[in-house]
Amino acid sequence: MGEAGLAGICDRFQLLNFSLGLWNTRDPFLKERAFGLTAPEGNHGEDVKAYYFYLDNTPTHSYMRYLYKYPQGAYPYQKLMEKNRQRADQGLEYELLDTGVFDEDRYFDIFVEYAKAAADDICIRIEAFSRGPRCCISFRIFGFGIHGAGPFRVRSLIGLIPLFAIDVLKEKDLQDFPEFRSDLNWFLDNSRDLVSRCCYTDETRNERRHILAVVDQDQLGRILRRVWDPEEFLSPAGIRSLSKIHETHPFIYGEADVRYEPAEANKQAQRGPLKLAWSSLVSHLLFAHFGLENVR
Repeated sequence: MGEAGLAGICDRFQLLNFSLGLWNTRDPFLKERAFGLTAPEGNHGEDVKAYYFYLDNTPTHSYMRYLYKYPQGAYPYQKLMEKNRQRADQGLEYELLDTGVFDEDRYFDIFVEYAKAAADDICIRIEAFSRGPRCCISFRIFGFGIHGAGPFRVRSLIGLIPLFAIDVLKEKDLQDFPEFRSDLNWFLDNSRDLVSRCCYTDETRNERRHILAVVDQDQLGRILRRVWDPEEFLSPAGIRSLSKIHETHPFIYGEADVRYEPAEANKQAQRGPLKLAWSSLVSHLLFAHFGLENVR
């Protein structure tokens, strides 16, 4: 993962997610993802302006090693955008190395290693090395640990994102693919311990549908009760990204806290790389699980 997190990993159902947040004490915000230019901003289209390397990996992902090079000085976001915009389609790309932020090797080498101890256990090692002509200790690593950290009970709409990974296979559409249909039915009949976690069959509307999803209809109903609750996620303007309950019950973690603020009271709450149409995504989710006529 680069766009969604530095050196990020997750389990097969995306219930457990882990990635890094870095801060060199010079940037105005955390470095949580690789920075890149969009197609209109780049000299030759979309381009990532960061240096990261996948150093090692086994075919089963039982061991992975990653390196990220993080400048000790302020990250030159604006300079990268302006210089590439000025060059238009002419000349070479203006790269991060061209900005001078790595002069005299003033950067951190961040090594991240993952090693699976068992099918349900993983070890993580993070090492930070300060390069350059002198020692630099102004650096912090933020991460969400797996062992001993306790649950992060933040009611955020981010938790719904895995639910949008859904597909529907209608039995009538499988008639033209007999081999695939045969394999699918074999798994449904003989591997219920595996299939039941990601697929269920619905036959309530005179047709047989296989819904590939993280949750079934009953589980989704329990989740959506909170989404439709005005004291939680539902607002007059749409669906909130953070539950209103954190307005009076903020989540505290060490010296940090997560509090709900209406978007109109905090302009930064609307800042972000993606503007997701949550209502549309939730509607698609309902149509897939229950069908159009039931949603109406």
